[in-house]
Amino acid sequence: MYAGSDSLRNGLPARFGIPPGAAPLYARGVRRSQKPIIPAGGSTRNSASRGCMTVFFGVFGLAGLATLYFTAIYPITMAVISQGWEPADCLVLSSEVKTSRGSDSDTYRVAISYRYQFHGREYVSDRYTFSKVASSGFKGKRRVVDRFPVESAQTCYVNPSNPQEAVLERGPTRDAWWGLFSLPFIGVGSLAFFAGRFTGNQRRLRNPRKGGAALLRPESAIPSGPVELKPSTRRSTQLLIILGVALFWNGIVSVFLWHVKQGFETKSPQWGLTLFMIPFVIVGLILIGAVFYQALALFNPSLRITTGTAVVRIGDEITLSWEFAGQVQRIRSLKITLEAKETATYTRGTNTSTDTNVLLSQVIAELNDTAAIRSGSGKARIPRRAMHSFSTGHNQLIWQLRFHGEIPRFPDVSDDFTIEVLPLLPQPRP
Repeated sequence: MYAGSDSLRNGLPARFGIPPGAAPLYARGVRRSQKPIIPAGGSTRNSASRGCMTVFFGVFGLAGLATLYFTAIYPITMAVISQGWEPADCLVLSSEVKTSRGSDSDTYRVAISYRYQFHGREYVSDRYTFSKVASSGFKGKRRVVDRFPVESAQTCYVNPSNPQEAVLERGPTRDAWWGLFSLPFIGVGSLAFFAGRFTGNQRRLRNPRKGGAALLRPESAIPSGPVELKPSTRRSTQLLIILGVALFWNGIVSVFLWHVKQGFETKSPQWGLTLFMIPFVIVGLILIGAVFYQALALFNPSLRITTGTAVVRIGDEITLSWEFAGQVQRIRSLKITLEAKETATYTRGTNTSTDTNVLLSQVIAELNDTAAIRSGSGKARIPRRAMHSFSTGHNQLIWQLRFHGEIPRFPDVSDDFTIEVLPLLPQPRP
């Protein structure tokens, strides 16, 4: 189950993705130089630069999402909805290609206005399609305008619930394909943003002054004294993630629900679309419930964890102290465990999957008394035959202190605190 205590001399297991011989080289480098292998933390200037880059790429991704919505998602969605609009005769009042001057190049869009009657009333509209994106390609726009000459009779499609809304071409046009060009922006922006966040979190974890274990470096450079740990994922962050997913999902679903509603109001329901939307609505309701459930977790007692030292090595004993703030009496029971978890990512053909295996789960304390739950201390020892923390391209081993407090009829307290377990120091040769 665990790697041997002499893993540094014999090489790490192949299943961890580390080639044989890498560990002995690492050990020899430490024994000879006793210099830091990895810096303990960046400078203030580097941290500020990473923060600026994270914000920049976050805006980059949001701009891509906005472009995708207005160029593809909205036109395609409205094209589906408008299939239930009623046809009407219309008269073209003006038809031209409008030019938008740019510093590098010009862009063009179709501008057509027309008059139509619906249920005895006259209306005017200038909507050719649901896309209002100006793009290059004058000849293509010119051909569209030639199809709708001034004073020509055409057919438009009118929204029966709001007759002021009409469109000449209700199907998605070629302009919707421009939305695909935003996908690289979204991908690069999102990956860079979350990579920056992850790197920042990892550096905070590894910097002893900010609540993590020190890296392998000279003993004189290791600070002494207690260290406060930070949760792996804050409760507010979990809420924001669930809220974002719920808003995105239900925002898309609501567009189709509006169309279903309009069908019932006009006494022409589309039963196929109604039945098709049922599972999507159920998922949306579950996501809404998850948002409220996670929001309730914000009112749980907050937890503060400190460890007795900034360094945790294989075979060392961890001394930890905890303290809850808030309505601790609501916690019925508290279980504290030390856990080592291995994750491995595999690629089989075009499919990528991640396997998770809990290598160690050691109970530190199980408490039922309110006073003991409110504050206390405990100890746990890292087995000498266990594997230290590491992360490669496809594999990682994470050590965590897990706190699970049971609260009746309310979200439980569930907080994880990542610790970094370092390998044994190589023994000097006799």
